Amino acid sequence: MTRQYAHKVDGNQGEIVTALRQSGHQVVVLSRVGDSVPDLLVGRAGLWWLCENKADKGKLSTGQVMFLRGAQGPVIVARTAQEAIDKGGLVVTGRWTGAQNLEQLKAEKGGGGHADD
Repeated sequence: MTRQYAHKVDGNQGEIVTALRQSGHQVVVLSRVGDSVPDLLVGRAGLWWLCENKADKGKLSTGQVMFLRGAQGPVIVARTAQEAIDKGGLVVTGRWTGAQNLEQLKAEKGGGGHADD
């Protein structure tokens, strides 16, 4: 299997990383990992979750959809810094479930077409 590398970082990633860090989160940028791994590893209050950043009109790639469906832990999709903070708050308080990973797919237009952002 050929390893696929991320070719483009979403323009809102810097804003999201800065906002998360300023609000007390630990953030590890993973966007160069590739293979449809989400962009960020985020931690707070002893918990960790993955965050896929998407531009306003960006779509999840087929690989990202497959990753989200198979995830064994919380993976959030965030289009804004505030959305990343709010969804992370649900993880920390135990109100984010694996089912919510899949609910995000339904909310995405087309539920997982090819990335165009």
